[in-house]
Amino acid sequence: MTMTRFRTILAAVMFLAISLGPAGAQQVPAPDQIHSLVKATMLDFALAVKAKDFTGFHKNIAKFWQARTSSNELAQIFKSFIDQEMDLTVLDDLTPSLANKPALNSQGWLVIEGAYPTKPSAVDFILKYKKEGFDWKLVGIEVNVAPSRPTLPSDETIKELVNATMLDLAIAIKAKDFKGFYKKIASLWKEQTTPEALAENFRSFTDQNLDLTVLQALDPVFTKAPALDENDWIIIEGYYPSEPSRTYFAVKYLNEQGLWKLAAVDLNVTPDSLDE
Repeated sequence: MTMTRFRTILAAVMFLAISLGPAGAQQVPAPDQIHSLVKATMLDFALAVKAKDFTGFHKNIAKFWQARTSSNELAQIFKSFIDQEMDLTVLDDLTPSLANKPALNSQGWLVIEGAYPTKPSAVDFILKYKKEGFDWKLVGIEVNVAPSRPTLPSDETIKELVNATMLDLAIAIKAKDFKGFYKKIASLWKEQTTPEALAENFRSFTDQNLDLTVLQALDPVFTKAPALDENDWIIIEGYYPSEPSRTYFAVKYLNEQGLWKLAAVDLNVTPDSLDE
C-alpha cells in the first residue's frame, strides 16, 4: 500500500469519525436543516393527499420503511385525509412551531414534534427520520388535524356581533320575513330550523309591528361578562337601554371556519316599549 493511499484512507476514516461523533453516534441536525426536513416532508405529504396518490411520497421515504410498506398501504393509512379532500399545501407558506427540542431516540432516529398555527383547525405532527448515508430519511409520520380552540374576541368585536345580530333580527321582524336572517345564522342552527319556524318563534313581535331598528342608535350593556362555554360558544347576555323600557337579549355564537355565527337568540321587550 502506498503512503498516498494510506493517507487517503486515514483522512476518510477521520472524516467519518467527525461526522458521526464519538463511537459513531448521530448528531441532531442544525435548526435550519430541521426546518428544511419538516418543510419538505409536509409538502410531500400534502401533495400525496391532494393527488390521492402516495407513489411520490413513497419514493422519498427511507429504504428501511420502503421495504416494509407500499404506496397503496400509505394511501390506506391516510384515507381519512384523502376522503375529506384536505388541502394541506397551504402549510408550505407557514412556519411550524416545535413542541419539543428535536432529539434522537433510543434507536438513533431523529424525532421532531410540532404544529402549524392554522385556523380554524390546528395541524399537529410527529416526524421520525433515520440517517441513510449522509441524508436523513423519513421512517415515520403522524399528522393530526383538529379544530383549534377559539379565543374570546375583543369587547369591540363582541359589541359589533350583537349589533349586527339585532339589526338582522330587526329587519326580519319589520319585514315579517326571516329568509335573510336565516342565511346568516350558523349551519348547526340551520339544520334545526327553517325561515318559517323562525318567523313563528318571533310572531309576537311581528304581530305588534315592533320596530327594533331604533336600537342601532344605542350601545348594548352586558349584564354578564361575555365568555366561552364548555362547547367554545360565546355566551352573551345584556340589554339595550331603550325607553321607556329595556330590550333584553341572550345570544350564542359558534365558530365556523374562522367566523362567529349566531347559534341562538332570545329576546324580551317589556310591554311599555311596544308603544309606537
